[in-house]
Amino acid sequence: AIPFFTFMGAILERCGLAEDLLDSMGQLFGPVRGGLAYAVIIVGAILGAITGTVAASVIAMGIISLPIMMRYGYNMRLATGVIAASGTITQLIPPSLVLVVLADQLGRSVGDMYAGAIGPSIVQVLLFCAYIAILSILRPTYMPALPPEARTLNGWPLVRKCLWGMVPSIVLIFLVLGTILMGLATPTEGGAMGAVGAIVLAVLHSDQFSTRGKYAAFIALVALVLITALSLLGSATAGLLAVVEKPLFVVFYLSLIAVLLEAVFIVKLRGLIWEASQSTMRISAMVIFILVGSTVFGLVFRGVDGDLWIEHMLTSLPGGVVGFLIFVNLFVFFLAFFLDYFEIAFIIIPLLAPVADKLGIDLIWFGVL
Repeated sequence: AIPFFTFMGAILERCGLAEDLLDSMGQLFGPVRGGLAYAVIIVGAILGAITGTVAASVIAMGIISLPIMMRYGYNMRLATGVIAASGTITQLIPPSLVLVVLADQLGRSVGDMYAGAIGPSIVQVLLFCAYIAILSILRPTYMPALPPEARTLNGWPLVRKCLWGMVPSIVLIFLVLGTILMGLATPTEGGAMGAVGAIVLAVLHSDQFSTRGKYAAFIALVALVLITALSLLGSATAGLLAVVEKPLFVVFYLSLIAVLLEAVFIVKLRGLIWEASQSTMRISAMVIFILVGSTVFGLVFRGVDGDLWIEHMLTSLPGGVVGFLIFVNLFVFFLAFFLDYFEIAFIIIPLLAPVADKLGIDLIWFGVL
């Protein structure tokens, strides 16, 4: 599943979606002190839910939002801190690549790991927003509201722009995350749908999108809504669904193919897909080499009974379960200064997970923590 999620993140990082979301959210929260900071946090959460990669979120947010925040008088430390923190939301909010790797290392399903991370990720976003709200009272000069001349949209045009930026993103989140959580698709299938959906979003946000493609996108959306509505109504519409389901799917797939063909004809998108493919290849190769190295390390470590030594040491910590969890949090916090999350997940987690399991700690909860 990792190559699909990586490709999806690489496409969305480059297609202009982040710019549209930040512009619309910035206009929406502009009159509020700290409005741009709220916009960065919310857009960071949305990007995290549709890209799954930290680098994509931080790079996109930094390039786009930092110059704007500096232009309107935001404190440099606050602006960079908000951008960096909003990028780390991606590690926890599904469909995070970290959760995919952790599920494999902990021996749990990706769907269960995603379900366990939804609540904490929402709490994390709310805590970030609460911090900005408190700081806007204590340090109002750090985050001034946008001046009236910078707020170019109001009323229905602003609502329409926000919907145009958010609705396609929410549909993509449902296609990837909703189908996995409901058991309709495996993580690999969900990632594949996300990759196709990312290309469709890139086409929709292209200024060269043709009228023919727009009609095809609208028809595909109508067909998908009808299929979903009839399926959710259950037995009440079972007879009608049996008659129209196949024709609706044919219409949906043909319309989707017509939209995807736009990516072939638009030169800019062809280059974007090629760049995203190269980025996916590099990241996937890195993950594979880390996996091979960590597997060799794990075999050698177990061969000299290192795992038994670690288990004895950690179960002997004072404080029992609480002492173990405090140690793990401090240990991983220290390692994160030097190691990427892939190295921690592949090398450190396999050493800690058996101890957590022996102490009776739920491994889904442990992985999210």
